[in-house]
Amino acid sequence: MIVSLEKVYWKLSQQMDQVKGSMPPEVLSLIIFRHNRSDAVNMKKLKLITVAKRGLPLVLAIYFLPWITLFYIICGLLDVIRNSDRSPNTFARYFFGNGVLTWMLSPMNLLFDLLSFPYWNKGVYRLNELPLEYQQELNDLANAINEADLCKRANAQMKDHKRLMLFYKWYGVNSEMIDDVPAFCQTFKFIRTIGVSAFRGHESTSRHFGPLRLTYRVLLNFGPVPQGASYIEVGRHTNYWRDCRLFIFDDTLIHQSFNQADSIRYCLFVDILRPSPWPNLMDCILRFIRFCLSNYNSVFYRNWDVVWNQAAKEVSEHSKLDDDI
Repeated sequence: MIVSLEKVYWKLSQQMDQVKGSMPPEVLSLIIFRHNRSDAVNMKKLKLITVAKRGLPLVLAIYFLPWITLFYIICGLLDVIRNSDRSPNTFARYFFGNGVLTWMLSPMNLLFDLLSFPYWNKGVYRLNELPLEYQQELNDLANAINEADLCKRANAQMKDHKRLMLFYKWYGVNSEMIDDVPAFCQTFKFIRTIGVSAFRGHESTSRHFGPLRLTYRVLLNFGPVPQGASYIEVGRHTNYWRDCRLFIFDDTLIHQSFNQADSIRYCLFVDILRPSPWPNLMDCILRFIRFCLSNYNSVFYRNWDVVWNQAAKEVSEHSKLDDDI
């Protein structure tokens, strides 16, 4: 008689429950302690193995391409020390974790810093710290949106997803859904990306870095005001949505979003072209990058369920293991 693995597992679980019920509390506590300690040790080993795997290419690069590697290390250090949180964890994430792509793009990002001078990067902005034309365009967008309609559209796609992103425009290219929202159909001078981010309660992202500094990220919280601990951290700066519903920042800095409230948190997700004396040049570079990445843009949102068009084409959530290193 063939017995399925599920039945065997179920029977063993039942027997273990019976054994646990007959154990003295002291013995049971000791077993649970050893089990938890074993899990912690295994997780540490797994993280060390992952870091070692990611560190091996760096060791090989230092050996075979020392000058190029030194150049990248210098650029990476100049880039990562811009973060207000300069803890060992931040450096580890940047060079060996989910910041590796940002590190590889650090020479470009530092060039964008130079092209933006004298509009020096403040990291986190208030709206009145942007040029007047930027302020006007963002205010026009905020005043034009129908919050109830956007919440309804996000809820229709939310289903069982924990974190959902609806894209109406990405780096200047409109998606098929943009005609449904008149506020997004206007011609923008500085706005390049428009999306809606919906985030279920009691969820959080990992600490992570955005890839490119050609744009700044604008998050406009809308819908019901989130109660409780619903906020975003950028380095050592924390913004609670109940206190300030507009947040502008350089997303190549390490950041993390939290929604510990019971309700869904909705944000308008906007990228604006970075202020620069050379806006046409910056826009041309952005267009070129968009052309190169048009088939790979989902890599930037790999831990989100993303909807790009009316057919509800989705990118499933990937494992968060890499983000936890």
